Amino acid sequence: MEIEATTPSAPPPVSDLSPAARLALTIPRPPGAPPVALPLPPEPDPAAVASESAAGSESAAQSEPAAPPQPVVCRDCQTELVGEYCHNCGEPSPAAEDFSVKAMFGEVFEELTDFDSKLYLTFRHLLFRPGLLSSEFLAGRRRNYIRPVKLFLIIAAIHLFVVTHETGAGYLKVDFLMQHYAAAESVVDAKAAADKVDFDELGDLIDERAETIYSGSQYLALAITGALSSLLFRKKGWPYASHLLFAMHLYCFRYLFASPTVPLADRYPILFPVLFGANLVYMFLAVRRVYEPTWAGLIIKTLILYVSVFAQGAILMFSSLLLAYWLTVR
Repeated sequence: MEIEATTPSAPPPVSDLSPAARLALTIPRPPGAPPVALPLPPEPDPAAVASESAAGSESAAQSEPAAPPQPVVCRDCQTELVGEYCHNCGEPSPAAEDFSVKAMFGEVFEELTDFDSKLYLTFRHLLFRPGLLSSEFLAGRRRNYIRPVKLFLIIAAIHLFVVTHETGAGYLKVDFLMQHYAAAESVVDAKAAADKVDFDELGDLIDERAETIYSGSQYLALAITGALSSLLFRKKGWPYASHLLFAMHLYCFRYLFASPTVPLADRYPILFPVLFGANLVYMFLAVRRVYEPTWAGLIIKTLILYVSVFAQGAILMFSSLLLAYWLTVR
C-alpha cells in the first residue's frame, strides 16, 4: 500500500500576520520546543470581493472621459440647435405632444383668439388701418404679419370662388353674356348642335375656361397697378417690388370687401355705391400713409389709381368671358 506524500501548506507571508503573531515569532524558543502555530488569514468574503471589484470598475469608468453627446439638429434646416428654437429658421424643437389632437385644436384656438397673432394683426390692420401693413413691411417690421404674397393668394382665391359661384348668373358665366347679347345664345346653340353636345354642357365648358383665364388675369392687374404706382410716385426712388407690395394690399382689401358685398348687390343695388365709395376712401388713406404726397398730388394720383383699378377689373373680367366664349365656339 503506497502512502501519498502530502506537502505541508506554506506558511503565510509575515506581512499578512496579525501584530500578535509577529510578536510570537520574535520570542526565542528553547531547543526541541514545538514551533509556534501561526494563524492563517481569514478566507475573503466572496460578496465583499465582488463589491470591491464592481466599485473598482465603476471608478475606472468614471475616470475615463465621457463621450460627447450627439448634437440635436433642426428638422427643417439641419442647423444644430442651441436652445428651444432654431436660431436659423425660428422653428421650435419638435416634441411628441405636438402631433396630438389636443395640441392641434389648441393651436387653432390660440390663433383665432390671440390678439397678438399674425392672423388677427394682419386683418385688423388691413381692414381698419389703410396702408399700415405696407408701411410696416417697407420699414422691415414683418415678423408679426402674414406675408403679402400669401395673403393675396388666399384672398384672391376666395374672391374668385365668390365671383364665379355666388353671384346670381355670375359675371364670368355665359348666361350673363347671353342675357346682354341675344346673338350669343344662338351661336352657342348652333355650336352645340354641330358638335352634338348638350347646350348646358357647352355652357359649363365656357364657364370653366372663363374662370381659368380670369384667375390668371388677376396677377396681370396686380402687375399693372404696381407699375402705375411706380410711375406716379417715381420721385420716391423705390424699387418696383415696393410698389407691387402696396398694390397687393390694395387688392387684398378690394377683394375682401367685395366678396360679401357683390353677391348681395343684385338684390340690394345700393351696395354698389357703398362698394365704390369704401374703396375710394380706403385708397385715399392708404396712399396718404405710404407715399405721403402733397394734398394736390394725393387727390389726383389717388383718383388715377382708383379709376385704373376698377377699369382693369371690369375689362379683364369681361375679356376673360369673351375669350372663353370665342375659344369654345370658334
